[in-house]
Amino acid sequence: MHPITPHHGNVRLRVQTAQRARTWKPARLLGVLLLPLLTSCATSGMGARVLTTPDQQERYAQDVAAGQRVCDTIDRTIYPTSDCPLTRIEVREQLPPGTAGGALPNGLIVMHKRLYAGDTEELRRAILAHEFAHQLLNHPRRCREAKYRPLCEQQADIHSVRVLELGWGMSQAEAVKLVYARLLGRAGHMPRNGHAAGCDEILAFTIIYRLPVPAGC
Repeated sequence: MHPITPHHGNVRLRVQTAQRARTWKPARLLGVLLLPLLTSCATSGMGARVLTTPDQQERYAQDVAAGQRVCDTIDRTIYPTSDCPLTRIEVREQLPPGTAGGALPNGLIVMHKRLYAGDTEELRRAILAHEFAHQLLNHPRRCREAKYRPLCEQQADIHSVRVLELGWGMSQAEAVKLVYARLLGRAGHMPRNGHAAGCDEILAFTIIYRLPVPAGC
């Protein structure tokens, strides 16, 4: 999120110039008065307009800040995306059935409004880190064919651990535990929305991070 301070000097200069010239025109006056407001809206996360409580808005601001931290510290030799889109988070009241979040080809990340309730902090972080990883790995463009999507989902699970470390300051052990807990919730799921069967996703993650395979998988 960019501060609006640099624009304030421009506004004062335009006001002083207009006062000296005494040639106020309605359109120009409106532009001068609205510029700080428009700049503020552009930088304050319009994607959060469906969040109506201060607590929800604070959680959104924390997510945007986490995305910026990942952008600032990510290793570009591993994640080649040149422009980091992780601050472009849009919260929606409706998403396709069975979907809590998504990474779109235009660089936008969408999250369901219910994830900004007070009891979903860890789940929201795990899902958002997963979507951040999709964007960093350029999956929305590289994984359009259905045959590639299960592998891309498994890659996003694995790389979301690093995202949690950079964005939220977690240790690797804490991040692995959080992602693993989310995956365990999918243990009985059948393939859908590009995901492999839940146990297949869990197996890939357990192999990389040397975790126990849960009973039933």
